[in-house]
Amino acid sequence: MAWERRGDGLYYYRSERENGRVRKRYVGRGEVAQLVAHADETRRAVRERR
Repeated sequence: MAWERRGDGLYYYRSERENGRVRKRYVGRGEVAQLVAHADETRRAVRERR
């Protein structure tokens, strides 16, 4: 998952595998994207602790 700067804005994308290829999926920007990014970080941290 990554934040990308495009022009004056920051946009949040998720990387997902689809048919053996990695695709970037747009999630959003602003507060909603920040909440999703935080949830993704939390899930990743829990997964890595196992």
